[in-house]
Amino acid sequence: MVITDKKQLDDAISYAMHSLYLEGFNVTADVEKNVRAVLTGQLSMKELLEKIKGA
Repeated sequence: MVITDKKQLDDAISYAMHSLYLEGFNVTADVEKNVRAVLTGQLSMKELLEKIKGA
């Protein structure tokens, strides 16, 4: 899913950040950057997972 509408993107990121926080994940600016990249199509989930595994 690629989101192009700014308000919809901001709402989706807010929801994702809140969900991650509630699940006990450390929500950093880098996490938000990666979520935004996936939601806007700049990064695929596969690429994100490879990036995380390489870290």
